[in-house]
Amino acid sequence: MLLALGEKPQAAVPFNALSEFKEHSWKPLNSYVHAGMHPLARQRGGYPIQFIEQLIKISNGLVVISVMHLCILTGNGELQKQISPLHTRFADCLPDHRNSV
Repeated sequence: MLLALGEKPQAAVPFNALSEFKEHSWKPLNSYVHAGMHPLARQRGGYPIQFIEQLIKISNGLVVISVMHLCILTGNGELQKQISPLHTRFADCLPDHRNSV
């Protein structure tokens, strides 16, 4: 599905964001899904606050990516312009996009 999205020039922004998310999250998420070391370690030691904050920011970032993609699908560029500033306005609860590839 990600490859198909990458073939659409108008979906470059969500494709890049989802590709970056996959690059950094694929292995740890597979560990959770397939009962690897991450869930076992967290069962013993609990979840550090920094880890929980990071998960919430990633979740919020995925919501913003989804909304941006929906805006693109409508064909209404004005909607995108309204959503784009949200990353700056709510930077404290979204992933840091300055370190993006």
